[in-house]
Amino acid sequence: MLEDLKRFNALGNKKGILWFAVMAFQPQGVSKSALTAGPAYQSDISINVDAAITFFETIGLIRCGARNVVPSEESLNFGNPRETDFWINLCKYVIRYCLTAQIINPIAYHFDSEKERFYISPFGFPLSYSLFRNILIQLNALKEDENGNLIILPAFEPIFSQESAKVRKAKSLEDLKKQLELEEQQGEEGELFALNYETKRLLSLDSSSHRIPKRISTIDVEAGFDIASYLTPLSARYDRFIEVKTFSGRPHFYWSRNEMEKAKALGDSYYIYLVDYSKLSLPDYEPEIIQNPYSAIFEEMAWIANPESFLVEKI
Repeated sequence: MLEDLKRFNALGNKKGILWFAVMAFQPQGVSKSALTAGPAYQSDISINVDAAITFFETIGLIRCGARNVVPSEESLNFGNPRETDFWINLCKYVIRYCLTAQIINPIAYHFDSEKERFYISPFGFPLSYSLFRNILIQLNALKEDENGNLIILPAFEPIFSQESAKVRKAKSLEDLKKQLELEEQQGEEGELFALNYETKRLLSLDSSSHRIPKRISTIDVEAGFDIASYLTPLSARYDRFIEVKTFSGRPHFYWSRNEMEKAKALGDSYYIYLVDYSKLSLPDYEPEIIQNPYSAIFEEMAWIANPESFLVEKI
């Protein structure tokens, strides 16, 4: 439906939009023929009915059948179209839709400290979706200046701010969820690869060995390592503790304080298996193995540790 709106750049005048809303937001709905007939004998009303039907259906305020148009649940609580709150609610809904559908380029927002105002750069709205830009200008939420910038009028700054924050939060949570799911999947595959690699390593030392490495991370997430293994098949007890770090791109990993402290305590018995996710399917691939990583990183300076953030507390 959004693609269909590229055919239009305006709905009509405000009286026309109001007339359409009064008709379309009736609880019982309205026939398309009644809408198409238009407001008879009212020359001051201008409305492109096809554009209005497509627009209001796209932003989710009406639903269209073969012959009828009915209001959505959202529009039933929208407010009386004849009241001034209707325009505020419609503006909120259009702004929210533009932000959610990423019609407005997020990097196009700017603050002019000298003029004390927010504005959207000319490239903020794609030309193909100029209908949304024009409606927000028509609703007095935006005003075009001499340079083509779209000034966010002060009365609507809170709406832009609130809706931007909601969309950003939802997007951040969605992105975070996807990122966590991806990292969890890659971490799971990396650990299984390392477990299999470690099993083969022990068998290569003694094919009759019954020493089997154990994956710890599935039960004890605070152990500070993922796999308990043996240095050799002759080891009497676990003496090779492995933390698996799966990465993509250049070799890197994140190290928790708990893992660092465990590595420091275990010294040469602690290993990091650095697994390149892109190479898991290669038959002869071997992970990069770092023995005693605490010493390698903080004493031998073989790696660079960059803090991502600091906890700052008042003394």
